[in-house]
Amino acid sequence: RGLDLADATREGDQKESRSRLRLREQALLLLRELARRQDRVQILAGGAKLLSRVQTNLTSDDSRLVRASLAVLRAFVVIEEIKDDFAMMSDGMEQALAALKKHVSVPAVCEQCFGLFANLTMRKSPIAAKLNDGSEGVVALAIAVLRQHRERPEIMKQTVHTLRNVATQDEAAVTEIKESDIFE
Repeated sequence: RGLDLADATREGDQKESRSRLRLREQALLLLRELARRQDRVQILAGGAKLLSRVQTNLTSDDSRLVRASLAVLRAFVVIEEIKDDFAMMSDGMEQALAALKKHVSVPAVCEQCFGLFANLTMRKSPIAAKLNDGSEGVVALAIAVLRQHRERPEIMKQTVHTLRNVATQDEAAVTEIKESDIFE
């Protein structure tokens, strides 16, 4: 009887945990909607210090929570100083890359992540170089995502947009893209 109670409690905790994850996901999606107006982004990301709170969700095992976090970050980084804070002053880009590697099979995560990368690399050479630094840079990941999700036009669009931004600012990326057979 004690084990039945323990199992019921464990199941109740798992159900509550799932409910809390869904609640966090919905709160993030609401925050994304609020961040659609640029005048609110500075208040939300900077003033309310939500940038770092949203960023912590990138390490989650739940792909829906990661997708929602990426969507909020994508809206936040349209402001130049938020973009710099996320990409250069913190480990935000590294966390986003790690989240992409972890959830590469989830189309919604790939789309939001490459949308974030496209926004980050727009007219930002240091960010493009940092994003493609190392053997598992954004170009290598983009090529893998393009191969895995070739039937998904929304992913293709964001991924190619990111590749274009990075290639226009980083010579190593141009060489890596040319050497791959992805566009042949």
